[in-house]
Amino acid sequence: MPLLRPLRYAHYWVWFGLAMTLIVVYLTLEAPSGRIGRIPQLDKAYHFGAFLGLTLWFAALVERRGYWVVAIALFLLGIALSLLIRDSWLQRVERWLRPS
Repeated sequence: MPLLRPLRYAHYWVWFGLAMTLIVVYLTLEAPSGRIGRIPQLDKAYHFGAFLGLTLWFAALVERRGYWVVAIALFLLGIALSLLIRDSWLQRVERWLRPS
């Protein structure tokens, strides 16, 4: 049984979603070109918004029983990205906990 909703141009919506995913992955892995605005840690809000957008996009394309597939796929994408990023969150936590 297919998980996609019976949309007229479903394959276009899926391809567009995959293109958005590639853009988000590229921008996530791209080294920041300095401070983003005046608010520290604003990039975290950007990442949250981008991944929320991907989640909502793909959740809208699948039937309700396919939500778990979307959630697991994006969770695995997040794990893969965190492994690819040099300065991972675990290294940052280590620096915060290390006595100075």
